[in-house]
Amino acid sequence: MTKRIATVLLSLNIFLATVLVAPVGVNAQQSDYFPNNWQDAENIILSAWDNYEEEADISKCNVLMSDCDVFCERISCRNPEYFYVNCNSVEYSNDQNTISIVYFAYDYSISEILLMKEKFEQSVQAVLDLIPQGLDDIDKLLIILQ
Repeated sequence: MTKRIATVLLSLNIFLATVLVAPVGVNAQQSDYFPNNWQDAENIILSAWDNYEEEADISKCNVLMSDCDVFCERISCRNPEYFYVNCNSVEYSNDQNTISIVYFAYDYSISEILLMKEKFEQSVQAVLDLIPQGLDDIDKLLIILQ
């Protein structure tokens, strides 16, 4: 939990505009909406990102095409450590109106990404090193925000 908080907060500093802006068409009450089929699709996409693949087949997850923008934005916000990749475009099934394949665009070469990921992890660790053992999550958050 603490590493997740530190990762998100560090990413907020780096990508404030992306993380703080709610997706278009989603009100505050819906901002945590992430159904199970989206979780399955997210897992497939993250696996593809970990392997620097250019696409991921999420057809079995039944993510509606009408949810495409919110779905892609939500994955980016939930996984700020993948700051170097974007959902570029999608292919969808006409008969089911669901997303079949998500295509990605990487902002950097793999060697650049590896260096940036290492620096990112070091930054997260530096924040975590500030936190004494035995604190509850609220106190940890207060220390990170100072």
